[in-house]
Amino acid sequence: MVARSGGYREQRLGRISEVNLDGHSHIAAVVRDRIRSGDDLNNQGHVYIHLKGKRQFVYIVSDSLGDWGFVGRSWNVGTVGRTEGIVYAVIYWVLVLILLLWSARDDRHLQAEIRALADNIHRVRYDHQAHPLLVPPSSRVYPLAYQIQGLEGDVTHWRRKLTVRSERFVQLVDHLPQGVMLINGQRQVTIVNTAMATLLGHEISRDRHPYVDDIQTFALSHMIEHTARDAQSRHQELQLQDDTVDVDATTVAIRKGPDEIQVLVILYDVTFMRQVEKNAVRLCAKRES
Repeated sequence: MVARSGGYREQRLGRISEVNLDGHSHIAAVVRDRIRSGDDLNNQGHVYIHLKGKRQFVYIVSDSLGDWGFVGRSWNVGTVGRTEGIVYAVIYWVLVLILLLWSARDDRHLQAEIRALADNIHRVRYDHQAHPLLVPPSSRVYPLAYQIQGLEGDVTHWRRKLTVRSERFVQLVDHLPQGVMLINGQRQVTIVNTAMATLLGHEISRDRHPYVDDIQTFALSHMIEHTARDAQSRHQELQLQDDTVDVDATTVAIRKGPDEIQVLVILYDVTFMRQVEKNAVRLCAKRES
């Protein structure tokens, strides 16, 4: 729309019109008020006007001849009907509610995935097979799930190697001629070989069990308890199986941690040597007599 001073006619030309500023139209009155308020019309300015109940935005400009006017498009910028306002408010709060529900659902799903990953870590820690967990690459916990899967594979691999080495060690100990028994800090037998069972005179379970179920000799039990208490190795010659078997007993303290001491019991069968010594003594006595 364009208005020129001194105009005598008002003609509608689509989006552009000439307005008589001396007339009584609302647009002419607004422009005259801007002139009286001291606006510099040589610079571009803008005003809000109300035309037919609608708040409209127009620019005031001046041309090279010194004529001034206002030009621009009219559009509704401020007034919203009551019904429209209610509709907009309802749409806004519906969108907010949808976002909140979606966020809560996403949070529950994330918490479920985290609990599943924590359970798998717990199972891997205690040598149990982890539950299969399908996590899409788009998930926020996918990098963590990928690393846990790799960790499970590594732990399983090293545990298998450790089991093989442990079995080989047990087989090696089992073939030793000396009796060997390893007792942990809870006074339970963890390793024992066949020679120890032979020297004690009865079968010994390879499962963990209290050592007092196998060692009935007070002197040997006394050595084990004192070694476990003061972490000092001991050596003594004892007799087992109703004094029919002579053994050279050694208890060695092995510190597994700051609060646990294991006891390694080693028994050497010296029955034959002691029998030879006794026969030699008897033979000497007969010759002297």
